Amino acid sequence: MNDHIKEQLGKYRLVRLLGRGAFAEVYLGSHVLTGKHAAIKVLHTQLDSAAATEAFIIEARRISNLDHPHIVSILDFDVDEAAPFLVMTYAPLGTLRQRHPKGSPPTLSTVYSYVKQVADALSYAHGQGLIHCDIKPENILLKKEDEVLVSDFGIAEIAHATQSMPSPKEVVGTPAYMAPEQFRGRPHRASDQYALAVMVYEWLCGELPFSGPQFEAYAHQHQFIPPISLLEKQVPISKELNDVLMKGLAKEPKQRFASVKEFAGALEKSPPVLQPEHSSPWHALLSRRGFMIGGLVATSGITAYLVGSHLPSHQGGNIIPEPTSTLTPSTPASTNASSLTQLQPKLLVTYKGHTNEVDGLAWSPDNKRIVSGGRDWHTHVWDAASGNRVYMYQGHKDWVFAVGWSRTGQRVASGSSDDTIQVWDATTGGDPVTYDGHTAAVVALAWLPTEGKNIASASVDKTVQVWDVSSGVQSFSYTGHSAEVDAVCFSPDGMHAASGGVDQTVQVWNATNGTAIFTYNGHTAAVDTVAWSPNGKYIASGGVDHTVQVWDATTGTLLAKYQGHSDRVRCVAWSPDNTLLASASADATVQIWNVATQARLFVYRHKSWVHCVAWSQDGRLASGSADKTVQVWQMQQA
Repeated sequence: MNDHIKEQLGKYRLVRLLGRGAFAEVYLGSHVLTGKHAAIKVLHTQLDSAAATEAFIIEARRISNLDHPHIVSILDFDVDEAAPFLVMTYAPLGTLRQRHPKGSPPTLSTVYSYVKQVADALSYAHGQGLIHCDIKPENILLKKEDEVLVSDFGIAEIAHATQSMPSPKEVVGTPAYMAPEQFRGRPHRASDQYALAVMVYEWLCGELPFSGPQFEAYAHQHQFIPPISLLEKQVPISKELNDVLMKGLAKEPKQRFASVKEFAGALEKSPPVLQPEHSSPWHALLSRRGFMIGGLVATSGITAYLVGSHLPSHQGGNIIPEPTSTLTPSTPASTNASSLTQLQPKLLVTYKGHTNEVDGLAWSPDNKRIVSGGRDWHTHVWDAASGNRVYMYQGHKDWVFAVGWSRTGQRVASGSSDDTIQVWDATTGGDPVTYDGHTAAVVALAWLPTEGKNIASASVDKTVQVWDVSSGVQSFSYTGHSAEVDAVCFSPDGMHAASGGVDQTVQVWNATNGTAIFTYNGHTAAVDTVAWSPNGKYIASGGVDHTVQVWDATTGTLLAKYQGHSDRVRCVAWSPDNTLLASASADATVQIWNVATQARLFVYRHKSWVHCVAWSQDGRLASGSADKTVQVWQMQQA
């Protein structure tokens, strides 16, 4: 089918292509009247007969009747000039493949959660007479940070009904995840259980049970070759857990569990069992219900690179960091380790004004107020000492991902998945100005630190745009990233900027004209956060690979790597004196550690993912979480 971008189907304007599969293309759609976003799935077929149109309507009506909290809702469907399409719930957080790319597996507790939710959805659909036939990470969407939606139910049936099945193979599915019977054209409810077991296998050991790569090779392997046991691969799991997985991967449907829910239940009930005396790349993976198993938290999990001399300065290009530099310790390296642990956090204020997850926060320049934004679509300004709300800004039409104060404290900016940045009077919440130069969700922003006139905004549209607040006119757009940009910051002197994102890079560029300077390639997965040190010498970056990396802002030389977190690092913040870093993570912690020695001082815990953390100039910290709170706290001697 031709690219429909900038066209309109039914009541939806097609904004941009989100993805392309065997049966359809998926676009981000915007309702022409309400402006609300939806995902528009346009099938790869033309309905050239009344019979084909009727068949599409019957099957589309059938799947639109599915009503389950973990199944993507079909909001509408129609045929436009012989092109059949479905209107579905839009999930801006992406897919499980994007959330957990190769090398960044979920923790075992997260695996259990995903499997339970997917199994519940599949069990419900099986009861309605539907088999999915294409369960894979790309078809599991994120509803919230820890909640999933199964997409593409019924696409196989629609493809059959409209005679748009791929030729010559009369089978449905993705070969790497297909059950043996699917290759024979006889899908069964247990086929979905098999595909789910393949996903678990991949998450636990980092690779698929069979490698193909051609269709015929996959067909032979899935039908006739037993998968290698995870115990043989030396993945440190229990025999019971391995046996459950192998049963889910049995060649014959009747040899698997009686239902997909039974498989999920058996998986969760199996003892994980680790061997803590042996180092394994999967130790960080295997945690359950938020706690490491087998005493693995006996060490801090910190790796420091503190050897040798600086790399020479460079004029541009890509930097693949080598551990060849040193940080000058602000605290002598000989400091007694016990003295560093004689600190504990003191909770000062808990703000409970949000009704959903908190994604962004910032201190006012005078340290008296905090602005916080989240998935309740609102931006809250409140007193940092008392926790009393001053006012709530309600100008956005979707989640608020990013917030920030101007240098003077007179204006506040917020970025949202409604594709806009809105700037308003910090005292009253009035006099709003909207910048709408982006074509997708805005997930990060930064005020130019040397004045209060310009903002850099980072977006899912792969750009960072620098623009004038007073006029709303764009100065330039930085387009060096190949995927969604999730973080942006300025150097303290305002001369340079750094941005990071899903392409696993941090890119440093000229803040006055967008000229690229160099690319830092130290991360092995998506970068969620970037922060410039107050003295301008260092950049800290963190992300899906669970690490925080500190590197020279001029040369890109890796100086230290902190590996104390067991899940993705969502945010990093420097202390005002450049000596400490606070890192917030999906492991529900904020960890405070010494930048020079990488010694962890203490851990502050929330009840769920911590999305954001910020340090005030007087030494207090504020952290915002998926637990719907912002907590203000400080370090004190035990």
